[in-house]
Amino acid sequence: MTMPTDRGTSPVVGTALLVAVVVIVAAGTMAYLTPIADDLHEPPQLALSVEETTITTGAEYCSAYGTNKEIAFEVTLTQFTQADEIYVIVHEEGGKTKKTVWADPGPDDVGTSKLLANEVTSGPVDVDLGQDGGSDVKICPGEELTLRFYAKQDGETLALQRYELN
Repeated sequence: MTMPTDRGTSPVVGTALLVAVVVIVAAGTMAYLTPIADDLHEPPQLALSVEETTITTGAEYCSAYGTNKEIAFEVTLTQFTQADEIYVIVHEEGGKTKKTVWADPGPDDVGTSKLLANEVTSGPVDVDLGQDGGSDVKICPGEELTLRFYAKQDGETLALQRYELN
C-alpha cells in the first residue's frame, strides 16, 4: 500500500477561505471609504441643579396659607455640550405649562442660574411660570407640582431632570 506524500486542502476549503478574506477586505474598505461616522452625532450632555427658595410677594399671595411668601426654584446649568433650547414643563392640577429657561444656551451659560417663579414678586424673576394668557401657576407652601426639564437639539428632545415639590 502506497501512502500519498503530499497533503493539501480540498478545493472547497480553499474557496471558503478565499471568500472569507475577500469579505473581510471589502468590509474594511467600505468602512473606510463610506463616511458613516459623519452621520452620527452625540446627544447633548447637559446637567441642571434645582433648589427651592422662598421669595416675598407684594401682597398676601397665598391667601389660603396666610402668607406673602412664594416658592421659587433656582435652576443652575452645571454641564453643557450642546442644545438649541432648555425648557421646563410645569405640571399642576390645572394642567401643564411649557416655559423656556435658556433659549439659545452656550458654554458661557455653565454656572449661571435662573430664578423660576410666578410673576407676582417684588424681586427679579428670570422665568415666569405663569400660564400665557391665563391664571398664574400658584407655588404656595404646601402645594404640589412637578417640574420636568428638557433639552431640544436638532429637533430631538432629551429629558434632563424631574423635580417634585411636595
